[in-house]
Amino acid sequence: MISLVECRKLLGDAGRELTDAQLERLRQDLYGLADIAVTCFLSQAQASRKAPPPQKEPSG
Repeated sequence: MISLVECRKLLGDAGRELTDAQLERLRQDLYGLADIAVTCFLSQAQASRKAPPPQKEPSG
């Protein structure tokens, strides 16, 4: 997990204005969002592997 000090560095000026509690909440929310994004990506990747390959139309 990223430390609060590192979070403040990443946020720049905006991070300096947040309390530790606000920053912890933001960090938790962002980890949750990242978890959802990775789960969706993996689900789509798994579904695409299960799908049959597209058929080529006959040329001519």
